Amino acid sequence: APAGKLLDNTECQLVMSAYRYCIDHSDTAALATLTVLCDYTSDWLNKFCQAKQNHLALPEEEQEKSDPYAVLKDTGWLKKLTTPADATPLEILEYVISALELDRKIASMDNPDLRMSNLDELRKVCIVMAEQQILCDMAWKYVNPVPLLSGTFDSCMEKGRDISDAGAVYNSTGCVCSYFADAIDSLEAVRYLVYEQKLCTLAELRQILADNWQGHEKLRALVLKKIPKWGNNDPEPDSLAVEVATFMSQLLFNLPNGRGGHFFPSIYGQMVVERGRSIGALPSGRLAGEPMSKNMDSAIGMDRNGITALMNSVLKIDMRQFPCGTCLDIMLHPTSVRGEEGVQILVSLIRSFIARGGSGIQFNIFDAAILRDAQVHPEKYENLQVRVCGWNVRFTDLTPEAQETFIREAEALA
Repeated sequence: APAGKLLDNTECQLVMSAYRYCIDHSDTAALATLTVLCDYTSDWLNKFCQAKQNHLALPEEEQEKSDPYAVLKDTGWLKKLTTPADATPLEILEYVISALELDRKIASMDNPDLRMSNLDELRKVCIVMAEQQILCDMAWKYVNPVPLLSGTFDSCMEKGRDISDAGAVYNSTGCVCSYFADAIDSLEAVRYLVYEQKLCTLAELRQILADNWQGHEKLRALVLKKIPKWGNNDPEPDSLAVEVATFMSQLLFNLPNGRGGHFFPSIYGQMVVERGRSIGALPSGRLAGEPMSKNMDSAIGMDRNGITALMNSVLKIDMRQFPCGTCLDIMLHPTSVRGEEGVQILVSLIRSFIARGGSGIQFNIFDAAILRDAQVHPEKYENLQVRVCGWNVRFTDLTPEAQETFIREAEALA
């Protein structure tokens, strides 16, 4: 992809918007994207605004029967974008590619081979996702049924079926997108190193990562210190983060699962130490085997502009795209929240974050020296707890590697 357009593939945006619109005709974001990209009418925005004003001018009872978006939906090929309710993800994908006549359109675009391969990648993702999750859903009722919990649901009792066997009214499947900051920082590094400054080629960068940055320490130092990082309210990585988040949500939202429900995406970074051991070096400067980033947080030690900047970065993402949840971890030094004034600071942070569209937020309030002492004298700190993703654990029960991630975060506050 050219510099500054790592995810800016028109064909992918077009297909995924049409995909979402097929599933839900009330998805106005998908509808707007389609109308802009297809440019089937030059004054679509004026028509839409006028239709919306006409809709709002109607009596309240008539508004419920009126569709303000009909002026757009009834135009051209949008009328054709309707698929059977039981269509598979791949069937919907193939349908919209055909309805959009993308094969013909791509032939007249630049890099047609690359654009066609992008569509093939979307097909592969849909197939793998659907197959793997359906297998998991089919196995759930045999591997881990939940009869006690199911007994508290009227629908399960009426159907005589466990929750794991589609007994509930709502059978959604959470889909976790992990290590968000690592992805953003790595894409930013690729953009800077390969496309903007041309300090290396993609092939050379691949070899650098295979070498785990050994012999390239100066270049790694440049990556860590100079290239903007997610979590600092910097427009470059933040705009890329919004693109990546939207792309992931559009790809996963409402894909059917194996229990008659749909996928709901989320952003969490789970098992950051355990999974990190098996993940190689990244363009962001992270070395092979190091812990990955947590939840919506920046990579460890990369949020250099304070809590407000970190929150501002996160709040640029529309959390409605991730109904299965997200979470931001904030680490504070004990002195910053001491006394009544400190409590009010904490309350203000929470209220401000939620009021501006934030999702989950949680805090760890530590002095790095205390955590270091707890490593050496665990018997003195048996009740010391830390917040991990969505639950608490005793610090002394964590592995040394996991303990070190919290200590590095606390030391970064100094």
